[in-house]
Amino acid sequence: YFIQEGRIDEAEQFCQASYETAPNYYPTVNGIGMISFSRGDFPKAEAEFSRAISLVPGNVGTYSNLALAQMMQGRPADAEATLATASGIGDAEFSPTNFVPALRNLAAIYAAQANYQKAVENLNRLLFLAPDDLEARTELAFALLKLGRYDEAKVQCESVIVADADNAQAHNIYGLVLVG
Repeated sequence: YFIQEGRIDEAEQFCQASYETAPNYYPTVNGIGMISFSRGDFPKAEAEFSRAISLVPGNVGTYSNLALAQMMQGRPADAEATLATASGIGDAEFSPTNFVPALRNLAAIYAAQANYQKAVENLNRLLFLAPDDLEARTELAFALLKLGRYDEAKVQCESVIVADADNAQAHNIYGLVLVG
């Protein structure tokens, strides 16, 4: 709760108190990872998320968090391997809705690093799981535009505009595609 509200100091106090009494309690370990990530301490976040996974191996969200921590440390190959592991989790907690945010995060980080080919690959994976995700289609159109794949970008923009005629971002990208 505290983390979602942006009250990081209170979240840290709560987690530290909980950690002293129950050091292997998954929500506490994962919470410390989230706090560390929000503060930019990615090595500590990675360690805590890894520990949380050892406590509850089937939580796809924790794998997603671990992958983000790995990406922020400049290790995209490790992040992809982590997400590949998460995609193979066969327990009841796995569903496309759990994995979609992980792929979105990974694609966003690749795009921020101007690795648009990897962003495209991960957005296509995301759209395989959630074909009606207009935000992902718009992000895919932009990445395709950056790669000079105008025809593919145009198709994605048109798909978004048909579904949401007021999508300003899709219209903007579409205009850039037409200028090419």
